[in-house]
Amino acid sequence: VMRADASPKKKSPHREGRLDRRKQRDRSESRKKRKGKNSVKKREARSMPRGRFAHHQAAQRDAAKKELEVELAGGGLPTYLEFVDDKEIPDTQQFVVIVPRETKLETEKNEFDQLYAIAFVRNRANLDQSIHVASLLLEDLLTWEGKMDLLMINACLAERRLNKFLLFERFILDTIGSHFCVEGRKRAETASDEAKSMHLLLVPPITAFAQAPSSDCVSRLQLQCAFFDLQFVGEEEDMAKAAHRLERALTQIFLLYSLFQEEAAEWSRRLFLYVLDLFSTILASYIMKKSSLITNPDGVGGQICQTFDKFVKRAKELSGEIFESSEDRANAEKLVFSFSVVEILEEEIDALLDLVRSLNDERRDMTMYRAPLDECEQVLTEVVTYLDENCLASVVESGSLEALRSIVQAVVAFTKKLDKLLPPLPEGNE
Repeated sequence: VMRADASPKKKSPHREGRLDRRKQRDRSESRKKRKGKNSVKKREARSMPRGRFAHHQAAQRDAAKKELEVELAGGGLPTYLEFVDDKEIPDTQQFVVIVPRETKLETEKNEFDQLYAIAFVRNRANLDQSIHVASLLLEDLLTWEGKMDLLMINACLAERRLNKFLLFERFILDTIGSHFCVEGRKRAETASDEAKSMHLLLVPPITAFAQAPSSDCVSRLQLQCAFFDLQFVGEEEDMAKAAHRLERALTQIFLLYSLFQEEAAEWSRRLFLYVLDLFSTILASYIMKKSSLITNPDGVGGQICQTFDKFVKRAKELSGEIFESSEDRANAEKLVFSFSVVEILEEEIDALLDLVRSLNDERRDMTMYRAPLDECEQVLTEVVTYLDENCLASVVESGSLEALRSIVQAVVAFTKKLDKLLPPLPEGNE
């Protein structure tokens, strides 16, 4: 060690040569010592059997493993990561969620990311609150799978398990979970509350309930959620079932309006408007199906307006009780008037279909002179073209009285023309 106040000695060639010789001697001695030690280890390794050496290493590993397990059980070492694969959400405040993807994500470079989605839950307080709100609303319907869906929504995982038989529960869980998820809350704030779909109608009351859950509001919210299946009425093939569901919806609207007039008066009004619009859409779809029988007579028809007549009468009565503004009442009256015109249109289409059935009668297959029959087929083509060009479905759905009357007059004219061209049925084979 050199002191800070000492002056360095001057170098001389003789002194430097002596130092170099000393360093070389030290290197040679250390090289001999290492060589001697290695030879001793090699002799010991040759004398020790290989099986005994492997057994000695395994014993050391087992001892270290047991010692580590004892320390973990006693809390001697901290646990940094623990895997939980049972049907319980971890009780820690923070945890990682790993979910297998339904389809392989090819955009990811890593193979693990292609097969699994990963999210990190920083604070489980929002998750616990969302489960509490969902349990108040769904009660016993909230299953373990539902809690897992809430967990995935809170973790902002895009992929969620969907089942068409559980869409109602999934919709409620998605709405509640999105409220406690920052990204979902932003989407809910930008969503419109117009009566365009049952989703948009139900999101505001469910979100309000999630903000301030109370058992006093559960009955009202459950009654509101009972209208969720209205969005599937248009997919019903049986007209009688569709009409019955719409009639039951009017009864439920009146019950909701009577019991919770102060809390749900405006919501009932918007729901009633939605049901009227839904009925117009369903009516237009069934009229289009009946008009398609002109060129495809093998289809199954039915009396449309007669099936929905009870609904229209009940809607007219209920509109006077729920609607307060003159504009809403005028819309209801317009629906009643347009429905009466659609009744006339259906009668004319039925008359035309009677002629179509006569035209397709098997007794005409052996007719030799087929020019009149070809002219009848041309008239039917003109009818279908006219209905397509004048947008029959849109006219019925909008309830435009002038356009409906114009279509009725055109169908009447086509029916008369076809009746004149259609020859009488032969009594026997020609």
